[in-house]
Amino acid sequence: MTSKPVLFFKIIISQSLQQGILKLPKNFSRKYGASLPKPVFLKPPNGTEWKVDWTMHDADVVFENGWKEFVKYYSINHGYVLKFEYNGNSKLGVQICDKSGLEIEYPVNVNQQEKVNIIEISDEEVQAFDEMPQRQNNRRKSPKSQLNQRNGNQSQGTSFLKSTSTSIEKELDGDRKETQTTSKVKSPLAETSGTLKEAEKFTSKNPFFIINVTKKFLDQSRPNVPIDFVKKYLKQKQFAMVRFRDKLWPLKLLPYVTKKESIRLSTGWNLFAKASELQAGDVCIFELINMKNSEFDVHFFRCHS
Repeated sequence: MTSKPVLFFKIIISQSLQQGILKLPKNFSRKYGASLPKPVFLKPPNGTEWKVDWTMHDADVVFENGWKEFVKYYSINHGYVLKFEYNGNSKLGVQICDKSGLEIEYPVNVNQQEKVNIIEISDEEVQAFDEMPQRQNNRRKSPKSQLNQRNGNQSQGTSFLKSTSTSIEKELDGDRKETQTTSKVKSPLAETSGTLKEAEKFTSKNPFFIINVTKKFLDQSRPNVPIDFVKKYLKQKQFAMVRFRDKLWPLKLLPYVTKKESIRLSTGWNLFAKASELQAGDVCIFELINMKNSEFDVHFFRCHS
C-alpha cells in the first residue's frame, strides 16, 4: 500500500489508439509495476468500474484486454489527457480531459444506474410523481388513428411540439429568437420538411416532445424544452437522463432568462449531439419513459439517409 495517492498523466496518441493498448509511464512501471495487481479496475467519476488486463513489456506496464473497450465507451481520441490515481490496490481512479483540457461529461452506464449517485442528485431531491402510463409497444398507427390520438390525448402530453411552424422557419433561417407552444398549425415550410413531417407521425401513450435540430444547436446555442412539458412532467428536476447506446446521458435543465420563461438542455448536450452524430435538419423525439427519474428514450429522424 502507498502512503498517499500516486498521480500520473497520459496523453493519448493515435498510435496507441490504433494498437488498442496503453503504456504507463516508465517511472511508474519501474516503481510500482511489481506490486500492481492483475487485473486492474479503472474507476471514472461516474462510479463505473472497467476491468483491464495488463502485461509487462520492456519494463513498461501495458494495458491490453479491456482497454480498447474503455476507450471506445468514452470516445477517447488523439490528444486527450487521462489523469490516473493509484492508491496501492487494484482500483485506479481515472479522469478524462478532451483536447481543450476540459474534463468530459461522463455518460452513465444503464446497468450501473441503480448503484451510481447520478450527477450528485440525492434520493431526497427526487420528487414523487403519479404512476407512468403503460408504454405503447406498437407506436406506428394508421393515419386515422394517429389523427384521433393526437387530437384526443393532448391533455396527456402525447405531443409537445418544440415550436410553432413560425419558430421552426426562424430557426432554419438562423434567427436566435425562440418560442414555445404546443400549436399544431403548419406552415408551407413545415409541409415541405419531410423529416419533420415523418417525426410528427410518432405516437405514444408516454409524454414526449420534439426538437428540430438547427445549426446553432450544434454550435453555441442550446435547444429549449417546451415550458408546458417542464411544468407538467419535470417539476423541480435538474437533469434529464437520456438513453442512447446502452448509456444514460445526463442533460442539465437550465432556466434561461428571457422575456418568456424558458428551460434549455445545457451541460451534456454537446457530448450527446456529438455521440449521436446529429446534423442540422435532424429531428429528435424525447419520450419520457420514467417520470420519477426523468428518464427519456430518444428517437432520431435523420434528414440525411
